[in-house]
Amino acid sequence: LYQRYFGDESFLRQEWPLLETRLVNLIQWCSDKNKGWFIEHKSEWIFIDWTVEGDKSIPLQILWWWALDCAHDLAKSMLLVATDDESKEALNSVVELIKDVQSKLETSLFERDDIQAGYSRHAHLLGVLSGLYSRLDDCASGDWWDPDTSDEHVYMIRKSRKLVEESRSALLGKDF
Repeated sequence: LYQRYFGDESFLRQEWPLLETRLVNLIQWCSDKNKGWFIEHKSEWIFIDWTVEGDKSIPLQILWWWALDCAHDLAKSMLLVATDDESKEALNSVVELIKDVQSKLETSLFERDDIQAGYSRHAHLLGVLSGLYSRLDDCASGDWWDPDTSDEHVYMIRKSRKLVEESRSALLGKDF
């Protein structure tokens, strides 16, 4: 978040090699290849211990999405300051890797049969703060100049709206 708000280019250049290595390792070893989810083991402790309500898997996946979103922004910032073609090519491949995992994660979170299954008040709070809900809503809404009226697109919009309504209800109470 420091980098996102202060844009400290020299600090980013200094820390990027370590950040890139750790990020690529997390994606390769700790991310489900099909769904983009951060792999968890049900029998092990999850660091989200501030709630006893509901499934802790969804908040964990939203935090993973947020980390990927921040990493994507940092990689794009590095692309702006890269000086040689080899560096730009390597950065482009990292950007594409992040986008691929993030896209799979968004799709798998959005395609859940019951949009509320596992979504606790904490998950909704993280979904709003991270920008995930805005992203899902933008994806569902599409281009207003040339709206897609297919059944699948209308279903996505309804699902997105339900998620937004449920998050407001969870965060603000039933009488918002």
